[in-house]
Amino acid sequence: MSPSIVTATRAHLEAIGEHPRGPGRAYAAVLEGRVLGVCGYYHERGRLILYSSVTPELRRWKKVIVRGARMAMAAASRVRAPVAAMAQKDIPGSGRLLEALGFHQVEGELYWRPTWPS
Repeated sequence: MSPSIVTATRAHLEAIGEHPRGPGRAYAAVLEGRVLGVCGYYHERGRLILYSSVTPELRRWKKVIVRGARMAMAAASRVRAPVAAMAQKDIPGSGRLLEALGFHQVEGELYWRPTWPS
C-alpha cells in the first residue's frame, strides 16, 4: 500500500513540523493515519514560496513525492505569481525535481520560476 495524497490541514502541517508564514495551499502524503510528507506554497510579498517536508519513510515512494509536487505546482500556477524554492542538500535529486517542475537554479540551493506557461 502506498500513501494517499490529501489536501493538507493545519494538523497535517503541524504533525510534520511545517509552519507556512502566509496563506496558501498544501497537500499531505498520509499512510495509515501518519503524515509522511507535505508539499505546498504560501504567499510572501508578491511571490509564492514553495516548500516541502519529506520523511525518510516517504522517500521510497518517489512517484508519490512527484505527484504531490505537481499538485502543489498546479495549484500555485492558478495564482500566476513568481515562485521561489530551495533544493534540500540532504535529499539527492531535489534540485533535479525542481528543474523538472520548470524552476531554474539561481544560486546554490535557490531556485526560481519567474513565469507560468499560458
